Amino acid sequence: MAMVDSGALLGLIGAAGGALIGGAAGVFGPLLLKRRERRELEADRVAERLALENERKWQLADDKLRYLTITRVRTRLWFDFLVQTVSRASAGEQIDIQAFHAERNRLAEDATDICYELARLRMTDHSGDPNGVLQALRNASEMIYRALMVSEGASASAPSVVEIAVALDEVVTARSWFRLAIDQLVQEQYPPDPPAATAHPLPPSTS
Repeated sequence: MAMVDSGALLGLIGAAGGALIGGAAGVFGPLLLKRRERRELEADRVAERLALENERKWQLADDKLRYLTITRVRTRLWFDFLVQTVSRASAGEQIDIQAFHAERNRLAEDATDICYELARLRMTDHSGDPNGVLQALRNASEMIYRALMVSEGASASAPSVVEIAVALDEVVTARSWFRLAIDQLVQEQYPPDPPAATAHPLPPSTS
């Protein structure tokens, strides 16, 4: 058998190996690049989805805060109107029942409309909700209306002054839900910064 020059054999193997490696790089290089691009694209999609979810979360919180504030104001206007009516009647002023009825309905409609928006945003919890506030205001309004009707001889019975006072106090208690809900929402969206770490003093020198 003829002897093959070892140097020539090594050169042949090296050339073949180089060709194989070059061929593999030509095939696997683009595949690895595409896989990397897919991973980066998927990471970008995840980041975009998280950003959109976070944006929707903040938008929802802003909507809740805005509607809570508006409803708090509108129910306060309704409550103030009832208190002022009772004060005027207690001072002996003649109250126009039709005017009272019309203004009460207007304030009730304004408050109810905005409460529907809170219901749409699912602003309820076990401690209270806007419907409880509306119910307390309607109850107080009805009592005052009945009292005014009696004062004009249009009704045979009327709630007592104590009953009216209790009804108005129930409105105050129910409306406290707005303050609690607003405070909780603000704390959830804008948590306070953690307190700065207090540096520990160095132990006294023993030298």
